[in-house]
Amino acid sequence: MYGGDMYRASPSSHVLKAFRLSGDPARTHTRDAWRVGSAALKRVEHPDAVEWISNLLATRSSGDGFRVPCPIANQDGGWVVDGWSASEWLPGKEDGSRWRDILEAGAAFHDWLAPVERPPWIDDIDDPWRRSDRAAWGEQSVDTRSDFAPSIDELESMRQPVLAQDQLIHGDLTGNVLFSAGQPPSIIDLTLYWRPPGYAAAIVAVDCYGWEDVGSEVLDEIDGLSDGAQLLIRAALFRIIRQAMDDWVEPESRLKIHRRIVIAIRARTTRDS
Repeated sequence: MYGGDMYRASPSSHVLKAFRLSGDPARTHTRDAWRVGSAALKRVEHPDAVEWISNLLATRSSGDGFRVPCPIANQDGGWVVDGWSASEWLPGKEDGSRWRDILEAGAAFHDWLAPVERPPWIDDIDDPWRRSDRAAWGEQSVDTRSDFAPSIDELESMRQPVLAQDQLIHGDLTGNVLFSAGQPPSIIDLTLYWRPPGYAAAIVAVDCYGWEDVGSEVLDEIDGLSDGAQLLIRAALFRIIRQAMDDWVEPESRLKIHRRIVIAIRARTTRDS
């Protein structure tokens, strides 16, 4: 993992030269990505995953209904230089209010990913998000703040098996689907998990209901899917557990948002039982 100082540092001239780029790097809205002309450079935390994903994107064109950034190879034909990767810069803005469009783009993207076999590195990544995901599915125990425990315990008590089949999914679509006039949605920052596609949609629903001021209709959309209520439970656990792993100076607002999500999911589980 990179420390804060490394995240603040821009890509070096050596990195730019290796990717055949010129110009001054400009900060983006995320701390680990920089823009150089028509290219985006991003810090690499998991080189095996980045190499594999870059090879995938380089050999498959975008599908109908979405775009993905084309990776940029370095002078030696590889995809990583000194802890950096490069890809084309896709313009656009995230917009949680367009949750239906996010779900639609995500569904098209997951149809595109469906034939891809399970990557060899998928179980090797061990970071807070992967641990939270595994905990959400009951596969791993993690240490969390005690003040989040009531919400976590309640969701875990509602968790039942799901029948949906696993495949590659993007586990963080909400802020990584960009909209630009006249263009299909762009899907960036591929954070891949081996889970049912409905789980990715449920994470979007939980994000938009909890943090994007979207009404309960977004939860209803997922609840209507096969295993929808169970996928919502796991999506909510994923987000709550991840936040409960960190120390917050004033966690009250987060606790309130997550409690509201739990209550909404509890109502759907009770209704469906």
